[in-house]
Amino acid sequence: MVQLRSIMLLLFVATAPMAWVAKPAFAAPQVGENASQLPTWQSNWFIALRSGSCSEAERYLIEGRRSNEAVADTMEAVMVRDGICRPADPGKAVTLFQRAIGQRYIPAMWGLASGFLGHGLPADEAKARWWFQAALLRWFTHPKWLNAKDEIVEALLYLPPDEELPDWWGDDEFLRIMKIAILSEDAKADNADRIEAGDGFLPDPQAACLWRIDAVKSGSSKAAVALGDQLLQGRGVPARPDRAAYWWNMYASPAARARLGELLIDGAAGVPADPRTAAIFLASAKRGGEAVDDKLRLTESRAGLSPGAALHLPLKMAFPTNPPWNHPNEMDCW
Repeated sequence: MVQLRSIMLLLFVATAPMAWVAKPAFAAPQVGENASQLPTWQSNWFIALRSGSCSEAERYLIEGRRSNEAVADTMEAVMVRDGICRPADPGKAVTLFQRAIGQRYIPAMWGLASGFLGHGLPADEAKARWWFQAALLRWFTHPKWLNAKDEIVEALLYLPPDEELPDWWGDDEFLRIMKIAILSEDAKADNADRIEAGDGFLPDPQAACLWRIDAVKSGSSKAAVALGDQLLQGRGVPARPDRAAYWWNMYASPAARARLGELLIDGAAGVPADPRTAAIFLASAKRGGEAVDDKLRLTESRAGLSPGAALHLPLKMAFPTNPPWNHPNEMDCW
């Protein structure tokens, strides 16, 4: 089902300028025309940097640190990557870009990708391509997508001016990923599997995790099972059994209930063992067609229930109180 988000993405692609992926040369953004889209200190930093007003650039960088550490890290990374107003320091540039990325600041990924094209960093096309794809994959699942034009302007600030870009850095890749981002929720789940496996993509388990969350929130029970599996096993993301439990419980298809029931038998980090609740979830999964008979009998015995008793307990009786792992506002995958 195509959601409102899908329609908005199509409208954006139809109307937004694509200068940030233009070939063969990249033109610096006209920041004066877009100043209202960015904090004054950020746009003024760019103007000062490109005009050689280093004292002003440093002043705006300090102001930026008081407002947004991730943006300020990226600004400083550009300075030491390009050797503008600071001595060139490739190692520090990579550290600063990655620190900003760790704070979920996607434009820093484009800055790092362009550096690995040989601009200020050791040329490494494989890394450049990976970071370019990583930025696109995350951009289409990020809450800031509604401010897409603003974020593209930000990305423009961090790319070197007049740089020759390779053929793969273009609108074809942007449109390819955009097209799969507006597919049905189960198609998104399938593409998350491909992203993790490196089938048609450079392998990126973290992006796969984010795509699964996006698919789950759109209603994909298939993605909920896969997301919980990934978080439980820690495949390319921090291992979080408690977050697996949250997603399996929140979007509880029979397969997800079976997974949650199995987890609750013995518990795991952040998930206390609870055989009685495990039996209720396994019984619900059995009613939904899952083959869990052996585990259900074992769990009923451990919970002190007679054989088959859990089949008569409704799912709403599973949690008399809110379980300790039920925290909807945590940030997963990053």
